[in-house]
Amino acid sequence: MALDWGGIATVGGDMSEPDQQLVIELINSFGDVVEQLLTAHGVDKSVSPIFRPFSTIVGWDREKVIVVFAKASGIVSRVWLDLKGEIIPPSALVADVRRQTNHEITAVVTLPPPPGESSQIEAAAGQHTDDLERQLTLVSRLVVDFTVFV
Repeated sequence: MALDWGGIATVGGDMSEPDQQLVIELINSFGDVVEQLLTAHGVDKSVSPIFRPFSTIVGWDREKVIVVFAKASGIVSRVWLDLKGEIIPPSALVADVRRQTNHEITAVVTLPPPPGESSQIEAAAGQHTDDLERQLTLVSRLVVDFTVFV
């Protein structure tokens, strides 16, 4: 099942439309695996920001595809960066997004270049769900600590 890419969006960047479609298919495959993992753990998929309205900044470099998910506010934005002549650390793309936009980053995912090996997509999905589990555990501990404090 594909992610909900929404309707109207502002679109920018220098990635060709055929490459954008390949990356969308890759991200949708990632989303399918995340949904399967969350379901297997008895967790509703809505805990992941990729299943809520989102904007994206995507960079495809020589080695990987970096997807920065951001909370959608107003009209969704999609930025597609063709960085295939470079190798960009995910942290550098995140820093650029923070410097140049007002987006609230909700997740950062690194995927293999399209079409993507299933084992690498599964590993990225596993990392994402592990991150979500850590966040949920932290939130539940804070709620318990706050309740005890009050």
